[in-house]
Amino acid sequence: MIFNFKQFKEAVSGTELVGNHMGPGYPQQVNKANTLTSTSTDALLCNIDDKIYTYDDYQSKYHEYLKIGGTPLTGFNQQNLDHIILKLTEDTEES
Repeated sequence: MIFNFKQFKEAVSGTELVGNHMGPGYPQQVNKANTLTSTSTDALLCNIDDKIYTYDDYQSKYHEYLKIGGTPLTGFNQQNLDHIILKLTEDTEES
């Protein structure tokens, strides 16, 4: 039995206070890597004109695409961006 603080300090190494169950009110924490995936960003690189398009840039190009008679597309992705840029470059070459 521990009767004073010095005995308590010698008995407890410190690792007992750290771990999954520290007491009520401390939920279990899961360590998870903070990695980025292709869906974690709001910018796309277009290989046709070598520019980076943010979501706002994509929306402005998409509205230009619709004004020249393009069909509606769904989603902010690489395939749609390539399709829009190709259609816009074809339209400017014909003009």
